[in-house]
Amino acid sequence: MAFDTTQTQQLVQTIFEDQIQETDEHSAAFWNRIQSLPEADANVLGRKVKVRTGYNESESWAAFGSASGYAQGGNSTFTTFFVPYRTVSEQVLIDQEAIDNDDSAAGSQYHPVVEELASTMRTGFKKLNRACLMGDGLGTIAILSAATSGSTATAAPNTTFGNKGAQFVKPGKKVQIYNSTGATLRNGGVGGEAIMTVQSVVKSTGVITFTSTAPNDGVNTDIVVPERSSQRGVNGIGYWVANSGSLFSVTRASQPGLNSVMVDGSAGSLMLAVESLFSQLAHYIEEDVALSINGEGMHEFFWSPTQREAYRKQAIGLGITMLGSEKIDTGYAHKETINGYSFTVSKDHDNMKIHALKMNDWYRISRGGKNPFSSQAIHGNEFYNLNDSQGRISGGLGFVMSGYVNIACRNVRNQAAIYNLPTSGLATGNV
Repeated sequence: MAFDTTQTQQLVQTIFEDQIQETDEHSAAFWNRIQSLPEADANVLGRKVKVRTGYNESESWAAFGSASGYAQGGNSTFTTFFVPYRTVSEQVLIDQEAIDNDDSAAGSQYHPVVEELASTMRTGFKKLNRACLMGDGLGTIAILSAATSGSTATAAPNTTFGNKGAQFVKPGKKVQIYNSTGATLRNGGVGGEAIMTVQSVVKSTGVITFTSTAPNDGVNTDIVVPERSSQRGVNGIGYWVANSGSLFSVTRASQPGLNSVMVDGSAGSLMLAVESLFSQLAHYIEEDVALSINGEGMHEFFWSPTQREAYRKQAIGLGITMLGSEKIDTGYAHKETINGYSFTVSKDHDNMKIHALKMNDWYRISRGGKNPFSSQAIHGNEFYNLNDSQGRISGGLGFVMSGYVNIACRNVRNQAAIYNLPTSGLATGNV
């Protein structure tokens, strides 16, 4: 018989009100730090964001008493970008055992149904945060390093995907394979949408095994995306903080004011890379602001556990010596203060970069308020009964959360990154 969903509906408001704040703060190290974009200039498809593209460089040394020698032009310029919403969703399936063991008595702390839903919500925020940090706009969660074969694909660590390999490909996830631009679906020998279920992942090698035959036309550099997500991913910080390519429809070559400070860290000492980052930021913004980069409301550093450990071992970079640190936390996905500098450590960050972000330049874009997720009604109910293969009601409940999100930066020239940092001998993020 059908489970009475009317009783379960009463749990929903409690979960979204009581647990959403804690989930947001602890599962989304970047997402929860940026401010919500005001509700103006919004529609059902996306938001308009005004981004600075040019700066006032007017200057003229006129003769005394000159009537025509004043500086001309050079006014600041802005471009309005349309940042599209990206639809994100998570589904939780609650089995009959959780329903049978749920104790809804007043004051009871044991609610398996609530725990299942809260767990899915935490997972959803973590994936959203990863998309903000690693998102390329295509929905990429891995990049193939070899052609597909039989029921397997290989996504070994590579520089294109921040040395992450197959870290974000999990057993049970449904995925598709597209070419590197996300425009061409790989479905050779399979046909249709070629949606595959991940059976297992060997993270040390990046070998992904599916429960069915993989397309026979997958090649090196192809991308793995969650089902039906190609070209619909979040435009993360790697998309915004760059000095080449395009920002949506505008090329950075035609609008150099869209170029971020990018420092190649592949050669030379780490200290030189950091000093180069500081000096270039000082060239673009007031020197006292750049050199007070650790001040309140100024730039904040984001890095992965891999780079954190690299700096710790070498005891250099930003003048840090770990013994003199004001505060160190050995856990991950957290904030820490090192000699007055503010760092956010996130395992979902690019292993080969360190970002210096001016946080008050960044916006979170979500439709419907601060919380990016809302419950999705199915046939008028937030919870719905699951059916078996013959369409009969079976034990268990389904619940879907969905939202419309993206991120934006209003002044990309004031953002910076050190890239191509060495990872030889360090963890790839897969292990």
